[in-house]
Amino acid sequence: MNQPGRIHCTCVDITTAEPVYEEKEFFNVLPVGSTKYQWMRFVNTVGKLPPYHIHPIGIPTVLSELLTEKKNTFEPHFKPDLLKRTSTVYQFRFTSGEDFFLSVSQNSFSFNEGRASNPTLTLFLDNHETCWQLLMGTHDGMDAFMNGQYRADGNIVLSQLLLYLFKSADPAVAFKVQD
Repeated sequence: MNQPGRIHCTCVDITTAEPVYEEKEFFNVLPVGSTKYQWMRFVNTVGKLPPYHIHPIGIPTVLSELLTEKKNTFEPHFKPDLLKRTSTVYQFRFTSGEDFFLSVSQNSFSFNEGRASNPTLTLFLDNHETCWQLLMGTHDGMDAFMNGQYRADGNIVLSQLLLYLFKSADPAVAFKVQD
């Protein structure tokens, strides 16, 4: 039961509606003039704060620079006709590392920091390196799945097509040689 001067509320991220933190106590401080000031104490962190709470807007982050570098690397290998869709958004969520998403349209693609508001497919990976290896075709998707490094929620066909969206045309790079 709440006592006078104390309330309990959960603050949510307005873009994803996921809880960010719980505020369990608010204390009213002495009024100054006609204005009351409040002090709050954060008791329980529920989820991780979205990236826009961590980094000021307009200042490049390590992740944004990495995503720009990877876009330049993948651009020559991009196969826009592979998906046969006007727009697809792949959300990448990581056990270790910041989340990002890939937006693919008919003729272009972009990597973006954070979480997409309405992704077509969500991919869960162990780390960024596994993601880049899968996208370039240097790591087999089935091996990654069987080793618990990769899983997808959503349209499984789109997750398989993603593995070929940037795959190099060089057979020495694209395929694992088996005896």
